[in-house]
Amino acid sequence: MKANVSKSDRFVFWLYQLVTANQGWFMTLLSGFLLGRVTNELSAPHAGYIELLRGMFSIADRPANLLSWPSLVLLVVVPICHRILVRLHARRRYDRVFAALVERHKARAIAPFNALAWDQALSLQTLPIPIPWLADVRGSTLP
Repeated sequence: MKANVSKSDRFVFWLYQLVTANQGWFMTLLSGFLLGRVTNELSAPHAGYIELLRGMFSIADRPANLLSWPSLVLLVVVPICHRILVRLHARRRYDRVFAALVERHKARAIAPFNALAWDQALSLQTLPIPIPWLADVRGSTLP
């Protein structure tokens, strides 16, 4: 099977890893910022919820409120993006892509070996313990 990792696959995998690794602290930071803004606005006497929202999000009244808009958008978009990326990542068969890539780069001399290899470098691993025939070779018994 000929497989190739496209730029879109690389981007999806990179974005998946980025969002998965950082979603927890990022969502905490965003929600903490917005809850701080709500607390700040609740400390001032407002007539109702409309004034509270205007105090948090009106850029005309306070240019620093420009930070509230991207925070709110990211608080909604990041979990949705994570769900989409999980589905996209699950559909891709990176194990098969990797196996095909390694097979293509294995030298012909070591191609018959069913082991991980790249060019002429073959990866070997130790035998599992206990090894019954090893005791016969050494002439002693294993503990």
